Amino acid sequence: MKNILKSMRFAGVCSLLLTSCALVQPQKANEISGSPKSKKVLLVGIDPKKLDFTNIPNLTEQQLSTALENQKQKLITAGYDAQWCLTDLGLTAEKTVKEKLEKEQYALVLIGAGIRTLPDNFLLFENLINVIHQYAPNSQIGFNTNQNDTEISVKRRVKLQ
Repeated sequence: MKNILKSMRFAGVCSLLLTSCALVQPQKANEISGSPKSKKVLLVGIDPKKLDFTNIPNLTEQQLSTALENQKQKLITAGYDAQWCLTDLGLTAEKTVKEKLEKEQYALVLIGAGIRTLPDNFLLFENLINVIHQYAPNSQIGFNTNQNDTEISVKRRVKLQ
């Protein structure tokens, strides 16, 4: 009998949760694309001048700088208002991103693979996620997988009409 009562209480709580969740509709990427701010994307990455390329095989500072600029230009050509927010490895990175997010609203904040995938940058990644969550709660968060697929990553999250 106790197990039946526990199951009924659990079912009641689940039903209540499902009902309350149904009242709030999640925002989809294409729902924000109609607003004037929808084309604004902030691309967050590490300044190539601050990186130690001995830990990144087959990439140089010049190659990375060129790739970052090329990706930004592709996004601008496609109709996005894209800008890079390049940071250091943690000393002022949070402050730099926070200041950008306080000045403007973005449809998307994309975090580059250099922050996200290099093991030494784990705490930087975690801290930046929290800054974005706090200062851009209505922005989507996206990720690229390397310096050459930023455009694809942005288009995956924010559709232009």
